[in-house]
Amino acid sequence: MKVRCRSEPSRLPYANRKADENNIPTQILGHNAILMGTDWDPEQWPESRWETEVRMIADAHLNVVRLAEFAWSAMEPSDGRFEFGWLDRAIRLLEKHHMAVVLGTPTAGPPAWLTRKYPEALRVEPDGQRVAPGNRAHGSPKSVKYREFCRGIAEEMAKRYGSDPNVVGWQIDNEYRYALMSYDDDTKKQFQDWLHDKYKDLGSLNLHWATAYWRRRWSRTLLRKVPSRTLVRYSTTRWSRISRNRW
Repeated sequence: MKVRCRSEPSRLPYANRKADENNIPTQILGHNAILMGTDWDPEQWPESRWETEVRMIADAHLNVVRLAEFAWSAMEPSDGRFEFGWLDRAIRLLEKHHMAVVLGTPTAGPPAWLTRKYPEALRVEPDGQRVAPGNRAHGSPKSVKYREFCRGIAEEMAKRYGSDPNVVGWQIDNEYRYALMSYDDDTKKQFQDWLHDKYKDLGSLNLHWATAYWRRRWSRTLLRKVPSRTLVRYSTTRWSRISRNRW
């Protein structure tokens, strides 16, 4: 989990609470340096249940809550139609109970309407099969359309909550391990272009990758294939680097 925190003590709702007698260093005035919190998904519960949920969190002596990391479809139920009212109310309810909020960008869970309208936004597995929606991390980081929509929802969230005094941090995407690679045709072309730009010709590539070992010399035929678990591990490492650069 990646979290970015900001500190604007004069604007925080807890700024008028007395500091700890030991004057513990902190980024958030009114809180100890280490916050203890939990994840909460209010969009998965009836709103009539929210007060009970938050009281349970408070009774556990937790003081920070992460929201919205898988709530893309609740925030954007259809293309370009944003509904943040429920999230506004959830943040205010947590504020009432003296709990800070970390917001997660929901990019690890693109909504069904997006992947139906733009199937190229879905990842392709090494066997050539495009993944089906319904899990997480099924978006392709190589897809221009997927990244366009990721940027869109993140920007809308930032505009609405970037100055909210009770939002003290942001989590970017979900767990990095789940940002899986895609093996689609466009990605294959990007990989081939990268090889050409870096090594210029097959002789240079084979020399730098020491492909004489285990008789693994690359040919033009092999270069037409997307690296997979059955091909050269060295190429898979380079493939992974390209995918990371996309993120």
